[in-house]
Amino acid sequence: MKSSVVAVDKNLKEQISHGNYAFPVDVHSEVFQAEGTGAPSYFVCHWHPESELMIVLSGSMRYQVNETVYDIKEGEGLFINSNCLHMGTAVSEQASTLSVIFHPRFLYGYEDSLIREKYISPILDSAAFSAYPLKSENRDASRIIPGLLLQCMHLYEEKNLAWELHVKASLLSCWGALFSVFTEKGTDRKTTARSREAAGKAKSILEFIRNHYTQKISLADIAGAAALSTGECGRICKRLLHQTPFEYLNAYRVEQSIPDLLKKDLSITEIALKHGFSGSSYYAETFKSVKGITPSAFRRSLISGS
Repeated sequence: MKSSVVAVDKNLKEQISHGNYAFPVDVHSEVFQAEGTGAPSYFVCHWHPESELMIVLSGSMRYQVNETVYDIKEGEGLFINSNCLHMGTAVSEQASTLSVIFHPRFLYGYEDSLIREKYISPILDSAAFSAYPLKSENRDASRIIPGLLLQCMHLYEEKNLAWELHVKASLLSCWGALFSVFTEKGTDRKTTARSREAAGKAKSILEFIRNHYTQKISLADIAGAAALSTGECGRICKRLLHQTPFEYLNAYRVEQSIPDLLKKDLSITEIALKHGFSGSSYYAETFKSVKGITPSAFRRSLISGS
């Protein structure tokens, strides 16, 4: 599978700037397609301090936010809270999405404002509200999609007189609808604490893997990095990543090895050893299980297509 480019640091924090300090808003669309078309079919697990509102414009997508999976079809959307791990995959042959990513301070203004204390912080601080599906059957959510998000896109693209004010007004309306849902839904303190702790442990696990994937590492090493038992490490990975720690490790090794397949001076064995595999046979076996093709055949397809 080809991923959408999401630059992350060692803690999986996205490094792309969403707007700037003066106007911390980014509106963008993206197209995801099935495997083998050349377009990305998914985006990798990451997080950012901004909140995100997205809508599926066509097709269908599957998102995971912390531990929960959401199937989002055309005309539906998803709210993703600040600092939450999330990833997404195209379910249909082709899917297009629109995302509005904004820092909450854009809405609340100064640090001690009533808006922040009364309406923004309660949602930001609730791990039980890490995400919320925007479905048409939900009255408050239907206020957000598709009208307000599409309005943000048009304002952002056209940049007519006072467009920044109108973008802020649209996002405040979105947040008001979310707050209505949040107030009715309430919060579960046990779920909040459990989700926050699990997400933190997952970040530690993934940070360790990204820093040490080229080395020979054991399950005990991975678990130890997050101060977990091997059993609990496996359970957290299955809940949040839908993979075992070693499935994620090997998939990550495979993805990191792909740029080297373009280098004709490196042998398959050299690439395998460079990226933490014990040898070319295990690398080929793992690569095929992840990509459905051997690294040699994948290399030929890359070179012939370049």
